[in-house]
Amino acid sequence: MNAATSLVRMWLTKSVKPFVFTGEYDNELLYEDCKGLGLYVHIPFCRQICSFCPYCKELYTEEKCDKYIDSLLDEIDLVTKYQKERITVTSLYFGGGTPALAAGRAGEIIDKLKESFDIKDGIGIELHPDDVTVPVLKKLKESGVTKLSIGVQSFHD
Repeated sequence: MNAATSLVRMWLTKSVKPFVFTGEYDNELLYEDCKGLGLYVHIPFCRQICSFCPYCKELYTEEKCDKYIDSLLDEIDLVTKYQKERITVTSLYFGGGTPALAAGRAGEIIDKLKESFDIKDGIGIELHPDDVTVPVLKKLKESGVTKLSIGVQSFHD
């Protein structure tokens, strides 16, 4: 860690102690009593890395995307296995990256989440304008997506 990063960390945390990653974690994600809970699924893959985007992203390959989604489905099972009943949530939203790159597998993710959650106000997804095609829109509609957010910021470099 460079000096500037260390100083910012100390200023933000009000501590001189370094971050120590122990590999420990809670085996439960406590969300059952949350009111107005919405679900967000991050699909971090992009065809290219845009200069304006500050989010966690990765260049797309089908192999990496499939591994990610397989792991995501396993993680959903891990998080929800102790859940006593289906929980009502306001919405499900797919962001990223370019989540439409995983449009062919969106139905799997949605179906897995619907096993544990009742999504009452719809399912949304971010789309790059290049992904607004009939085949992609059909896949998303068949998967249960009801809302689109089109990234017009990509119209201007």
